[in-house]
Amino acid sequence: RIRAVDLSSGTTSTFAGSGLAGSGDNIGILASFNSPASIAVTADKALAIVVDSGSNRIRQVNLTTAAVTTLAGSGQDGGADGSALSASFSSPQGGCLHPSKDIFFVADTGNKKIRLLTLSQQQQNTV
Repeated sequence: RIRAVDLSSGTTSTFAGSGLAGSGDNIGILASFNSPASIAVTADKALAIVVDSGSNRIRQVNLTTAAVTTLAGSGQDGGADGSALSASFSSPQGGCLHPSKDIFFVADTGNKKIRLLTLSQQQQNTV
């Protein structure tokens, strides 16, 4: 699950994810994650990029609508570069957004590589 914490009140709520392991794209709690490992928020605060380690995918959460979609990763364990949805990862554990570009770096732990995801082109490559 992706949880939200209201810093002023201390209230915690589920923003996205059912709590059941999976990789289903959907809205809010109808979506599923499998061991989300890290989250990065875009500069415009519109999207959260989630490294979903257990599903070997990089997911996107729209922070207005709570829509969860897969950005990259076929779900198969591997190290293939290419178009984002056909690329494969092996237990990715972290990621960060480039501060001024449309790029997300992924720590692809199982492959011992840093991978680069170009968000607008939906293309993934090894750095």
